[in-house]
Amino acid sequence: MNAFAPMLVAMTIASTAGAQVLWNEGVSGDASGNPSAPSNAGVVVAGSNLFMGSVTNSGGADQRDYITFVVPAGVEITQLILNTLSPNNLVWTHFDDGPTSVIPGAGTAASLLAGAHIEAATPDGTDLFPNYQAGSPDLLAGPGFSGPIAPGTYTFLMQQASPVLTTYSLNFVASSICVGDFNRDGEVDGDDLGTLLGSWGDCPGCEADFNSDDMVDGDDLGGLLGFWGPCS
Repeated sequence: MNAFAPMLVAMTIASTAGAQVLWNEGVSGDASGNPSAPSNAGVVVAGSNLFMGSVTNSGGADQRDYITFVVPAGVEITQLILNTLSPNNLVWTHFDDGPTSVIPGAGTAASLLAGAHIEAATPDGTDLFPNYQAGSPDLLAGPGFSGPIAPGTYTFLMQQASPVLTTYSLNFVASSICVGDFNRDGEVDGDDLGTLLGSWGDCPGCEADFNSDDMVDGDDLGGLLGFWGPCS
């Protein structure tokens, strides 16, 4: 990564206007290669959220970049835009639930939320998000997502299995949502109350866990009632 730090800084100057930077290796240093201790990229905001770095399997020293981030209540991720991948080369990526992950492989694939390759011929500007959706032919690990990525804590991996040093820039695009409107019908009502009650108890990463204490309980019920009615 160090040899490409000037390039990553240049990428930052060129691409971060109006965007939040989750992690930029040219500024914050190499993202963690340890699945048990990913780099903390903070909280996603509505709009653009950038992840920039480089990976290579030359000597195995920088093969994987893991970041963990929080999607807060009122926000959901709707796109994952490939800003740049240079040189174009096959890269493995995955999402995992919670603040840690695993090394990808046949024995861990089922435990992931969603895993897919970025193919070598993928043009810059492509929205990769459909590749991680349930039922997609490009989904290679995990059950995949059903629509946007809901509020919760997640870990994301970029992995290069070849000795090619690959620089990348990804944009996690997020949108504001009406808190408590789980079925996205424009109001918080009895249908959403039913969803919350159906999630009652231990529920890490659940959208109904408004206070992010990994369980849905009376505190979250009170929160839902506070949002009751049409979305503003």
